[in-house]
Amino acid sequence: MYAISAEARGLEKVMHLLADAVLRPHITTPGLQAARLAAKYEWEDMQMRPDQETILLEKVHAAAWGDNTLGLPRYCPPENIDNITRDHILSYMRLNFQPPRIVVSGVGVEHNELVDLTKMYFVSSQPAWEEKDFNITGPNQPDKSVAKYIGGYLKVSTPASWFVPRNIIFLSYFQLLSSWITGRKGFWSIQFWTASGSELGTHCPRIGVCDSPRSRLHFIVRS
Repeated sequence: MYAISAEARGLEKVMHLLADAVLRPHITTPGLQAARLAAKYEWEDMQMRPDQETILLEKVHAAAWGDNTLGLPRYCPPENIDNITRDHILSYMRLNFQPPRIVVSGVGVEHNELVDLTKMYFVSSQPAWEEKDFNITGPNQPDKSVAKYIGGYLKVSTPASWFVPRNIIFLSYFQLLSSWITGRKGFWSIQFWTASGSELGTHCPRIGVCDSPRSRLHFIVRS
């Protein structure tokens, strides 16, 4: 997701800038190295946090949907960080950063003007990958897979010394048929954090309910 906040009178300049960031990024070697270091730090930080909710959500989705769609990792696995190159990034963007797969929205701007500027800067302008100054890697067609629940079980061992001994993390995940009429599948995710003493006020149980397993964003917002 890319976002810009600016005065409405500068809409054309903002759209031009946004299109350049999305369709014509400058991917340099120093920039890639900085991104690799940031990704490694983020991964190590997640592993060492007492709060393991981020990893928990990753594993829940991987167990529910397997190695596809919603089951794919949200964060880059550490074994892939050093293998990603400029060619990989531009090849991915060439397939997925296409007008039919892009949504542009604006608040506080005139609709027709926004549509015209979107066509000008996102549809008619040439993206960086059409310059063909890179080696295409990976598939030649975008992934059109549909999320399909398969169910499963994943277990991750974590050093107990990182946590307060009396803290407990409990997760229960169910796949339910929410309606015979609509045929939609829903799920419940129940998560409990318990602690001792004054921490009880900030670690009280909470329950998250989703009507449809459409996306991680849906899960996070509704929970």
